[in-house]
Amino acid sequence: MTTVTMKTRSRLKSNFPLVFILLLGGILVMNLSFSPYTEDISFILADPVTIESIPAGCKAEVPITSALFDLNERIGNDMEQNCSYTLSDLPTTAVTVLQQQVRDAVKVWGYDKKVDFKKKPLTALLDARRLLDLGMGQGPWGAAMLSNPKLNLEYYVGLDPAVCPPIHARTRDMKVKRKGKQLQCQKAYGTTNTTDPRVLSCTGGLAKYHPFPVNGLEMMAAYPGQVALLPGTFETLHSKLSKVVFDAVLVKTVTEHLEHLHSVFEGLWELLGHCSSHATIVIDHHNYYSYDGHHGYPQSSEQLNENPPPEMLELADWGHINPEASVAADRTLNRVRPGDLQALLNVYFDCECMQSPIPKIDEKRFDSAMESRLSKLGFARHEFMAKHLYFQCNRRAEPLKPELVQTMILHHPPMDGSYRAQPFHCKSA
Repeated sequence: MTTVTMKTRSRLKSNFPLVFILLLGGILVMNLSFSPYTEDISFILADPVTIESIPAGCKAEVPITSALFDLNERIGNDMEQNCSYTLSDLPTTAVTVLQQQVRDAVKVWGYDKKVDFKKKPLTALLDARRLLDLGMGQGPWGAAMLSNPKLNLEYYVGLDPAVCPPIHARTRDMKVKRKGKQLQCQKAYGTTNTTDPRVLSCTGGLAKYHPFPVNGLEMMAAYPGQVALLPGTFETLHSKLSKVVFDAVLVKTVTEHLEHLHSVFEGLWELLGHCSSHATIVIDHHNYYSYDGHHGYPQSSEQLNENPPPEMLELADWGHINPEASVAADRTLNRVRPGDLQALLNVYFDCECMQSPIPKIDEKRFDSAMESRLSKLGFARHEFMAKHLYFQCNRRAEPLKPELVQTMILHHPPMDGSYRAQPFHCKSA
């Protein structure tokens, strides 16, 4: 076993469809018991699985693509843009040429800086060999990881019902700063027209999301047999994925966009029980209740010094903690309470939790009057002080008190004081 010790300090734009519920379900638990915290938190990482220890009937070889699918077997569902493909559709351009194209695109779009994994517990991924990435969007994450010499991946499997490997899909440009959310901008300018020039300017328009220069099939061909980008769900691909060995699972800034969290984590628990019960699960959750958890404008109180127009101040200083806020109606932005998420994970996994704090300049905006008002609605101050929550988990042999999930509201819990969430216990990173 490998021990990683840390000092205690402080992507999926569309929801997984309903079919994701059936195999990705999650259950919540109350009355949790947490081990006491000490000055250091030690995460025990499972050693990489050796070929000799692979369970019978499980696959852990490269090429992982041909281990999953036959050459002419159709992968994914026929969607509006014809996003399914076969392995015979992969381009035959020279690998060295494709790899250079991929590396250039990854660097220009800023994805290389997003996979340095310097923060714990993301550092656990530095030892990963066989990675399953959930909700990875249009594919650059896998290409970025395979291009990173600090990582030692043998193969990368990305699963997302929205991924469309045959096309140059609209993808988030990481070098373009976030601006306003769609609903925020429409409300600010009193329009439902998404193509209104004011709305496009407010959201960043095509500058923030535009076609990535390398499509998914080209990414897979650039790293032959090492990358599989799968348009589908745990339900549609369970028979395939359950036979593959993974020593790590990444869920990076996805949970805040999922509508059926309990379904997701039950399905992950079930999937890993076949060939990957040893896998380490790493989750990075962007907390809705942090200063910038609305994903809109402003991202920091420093931006208030830019003299923004009054109509863009709706979400400033925790304005999104309001049932009438524009983003409160956004089904793709899950405002799951931190304690509920932690409790949900505890049903299926044994997890350690860390949090990164909001900047001090933002914390100063949370005054006593605001704290008093929100406490009367059932909120605790520390729920607003956590910017990101990081969980490192290992699968439980059996779920812990799964029947209690029915008492939890894991998507859009009320913010009017009528709901009390699970207590939140998480050390600062």
